[in-house]
Amino acid sequence: MGMFSCTCAKTNLPVLANVSWPAPYCEVVCLARDGTVSRGQYDGYGNVGTDAGEDIEVFDEISAGRMKLVLAKFYNGESFRQLGKSVDDPGQGHFYDEESIKAWWAQGGFPDVKALYAAYRNPPDEAAKASRPILWLT
Repeated sequence: MGMFSCTCAKTNLPVLANVSWPAPYCEVVCLARDGTVSRGQYDGYGNVGTDAGEDIEVFDEISAGRMKLVLAKFYNGESFRQLGKSVDDPGQGHFYDEESIKAWWAQGGFPDVKALYAAYRNPPDEAAKASRPILWLT
């Protein structure tokens, strides 16, 4: 199975994989519906390695609506109910160019996930387009 990821439930930014991207782009806060909050790094394969040394399988929980991920840099103590949804990331936590990611972080994310999908589908230049090969296969 290839890499996969989701979006931040607060900013609609992609949650990037720690096998491809350095901190802080992969650092997340996991919020479970039951109120449990954990911090760690997303691995690109559906798991978060927590600061406490645990591995949390998050993707099925996110898909079922029982968990949300927030990029740690943008987390300000919001509860599960105060956040939007974490949804499938078009770049699978990997297929992005650094310039776009830095620009999107600087603007604080996107107003909704549709804006992320539009930005992903319309890269700013050929170099950015080349970093998103999965897009051009469909």
